[in-house]
Amino acid sequence: MTESGKKWLIGCSVAAFLVVLVLAAIVWGGVVFFKKAAAEIEELEDSSRAVSQRFGDASEFTPDPGGAIPASRIEAFLAAREIMAPTRDELVSSLATLDGDEGGKFGAGVRLLPRSFGFYEARNKACLEADIGLGEYGYLYILSYYKFLAKPVSAGPGFTLTGGSSGGGGPGTPTSDFEVREDRREHVLSSARNRVLPILRNQLAALEAEDGPGDWAGRLAEEIALLEADPFRLPWRDGLPDRIARSLEPYRERLEASWSELANPLEAGPQ
Repeated sequence: MTESGKKWLIGCSVAAFLVVLVLAAIVWGGVVFFKKAAAEIEELEDSSRAVSQRFGDASEFTPDPGGAIPASRIEAFLAAREIMAPTRDELVSSLATLDGDEGGKFGAGVRLLPRSFGFYEARNKACLEADIGLGEYGYLYILSYYKFLAKPVSAGPGFTLTGGSSGGGGPGTPTSDFEVREDRREHVLSSARNRVLPILRNQLAALEAEDGPGDWAGRLAEEIALLEADPFRLPWRDGLPDRIARSLEPYRERLEASWSELANPLEAGPQ
């Protein structure tokens, strides 16, 4: 064989070896990624179980029968949000990159799934540390941001992040901004209604058990009936009761500062 032929064969062998290395790296990277994802899912399930064991199911939460929110509970809610802020900021960084016009989208997309798992795990651990259950946390999130501060339920990135009412899509799905936000609006409204309805029923039952004020009992019963009739009704859509608004007013600035527009779809997601 000529010298040039030998060099050609050696070159082909090296190229083939490099291809094998690249493929092996991709396969190994995939194995590592899915092992890590599986471990994160298990950690998330463990933290969710710990929250449920301490506070019960989210639907079992009962607000103060009289309607006013004790200052200590708003402080607990804000404490949980402060504890989880670093993890939320990491998630928002990935979402902002994917939603923007700059580069780095591939890396941000790869990091999005583990950061989403990490976000929910951080929320669970923050709730445990701040001594607040997921039912109470979700209840205060919905009343504080969507009603008291009038934040849009459709807030979030300009792409489908979680399964909406249509059930389709995923991160970066090429859908119009209007369709994305309309789908998200319906999804969040349905989720908010389903979260708060059993909580208001608990509140009314507790109020009736202690023979509380009839006017407030009537207001609760009316809102419950409206929620039962409309699967997309935002709780207290026609106006937040004064007793709730007065409770939240001293915390307006702190609540405003803790709001995250891009993280909203995940905040409104799994309990």
